[in-house]
Amino acid sequence: MLNQYKERENPAEYQYLLFNEQNRKLPVIQKEWRQKTLFVDGFEQLPLHHRLRLRYFSKRMILTVHKPLRFIPVLYRTIPQFSIFAEIVRQISPVPPAETVLREVFEKSGGNFRNAFFDLYDRWENLPLPE
Repeated sequence: MLNQYKERENPAEYQYLLFNEQNRKLPVIQKEWRQKTLFVDGFEQLPLHHRLRLRYFSKRMILTVHKPLRFIPVLYRTIPQFSIFAEIVRQISPVPPAETVLREVFEKSGGNFRNAFFDLYDRWENLPLPE
């Protein structure tokens, strides 16, 4: 979404902020943000008081979140598909697991690709070494 925005708008019109498990610190808020669209990736990872400060100091925000937030309208929601997950595993694994294993892992993760990949890695790591 950010790439499409960059193609259509002046780069001075937006600011990109990324928050994740390693970075949950709100940067020093800049006055010019009041005139920009803020793209905030990982918004739900911030404490509520940081979220409120961003909202107060920005003209407009476009957020990416892993779970819907109250009072925030959803513009687009991706729906995980097993076929895409299985295709990715087949592309990156020299010996992909059986489809039944892939389906089990996918369903156990609730369609969360990241968690499904962690589960596959844990299973792979626990396989006996060839003699």
